[in-house]
Amino acid sequence: MTKTFLYYAVGEAITRFLSREGAYALAKYLSPIYAGIISQDLAAIQSNLRQALPKSTDENELKKTAKRVIENYAYYLIDLFYTGKLTQDFIQANVEIQGLAYLDDALLKNHGVILASAHVGHWEMGGMTLSKIGYPIHAIAIKHQDPRIEEIFEKRRRQNDLRIIHLGISIRE
Repeated sequence: MTKTFLYYAVGEAITRFLSREGAYALAKYLSPIYAGIISQDLAAIQSNLRQALPKSTDENELKKTAKRVIENYAYYLIDLFYTGKLTQDFIQANVEIQGLAYLDDALLKNHGVILASAHVGHWEMGGMTLSKIGYPIHAIAIKHQDPRIEEIFEKRRRQNDLRIIHLGISIRE
């Protein structure tokens, strides 16, 4: 069992017993520990941030930002693990969708629609939400290297009718 898979599996198990708020608090506490243990992940994030942040960003700020990225990724995973509770009633009570009329207008032309999103925030939640309210969604994603981690994601995507086209795979497959 790889360390990375172990972290995903433990995180998934924790969300079965804790409220979302409790899981968030635990993630906030544990993410700096994870950043210290998995130094190669932290180094990779810092390397990516060096490309995105101003050249004047000092190493301490870069390291703090990288640790916040790890913390935010933990929150993202918690939300993913709770997507079993994503129902139309939950969406109606808790989600504000803006600009849906533009999507409806585009769909009326019967040519399909391509929605583009940066890989920022919980893009899967957006796709799952649209799917739950009746829009058939196919998203393009890269497979995780570990098939067990991929299954964790795929399980939630299937539960929420988010169909995935894996990068490098023919759409006809």
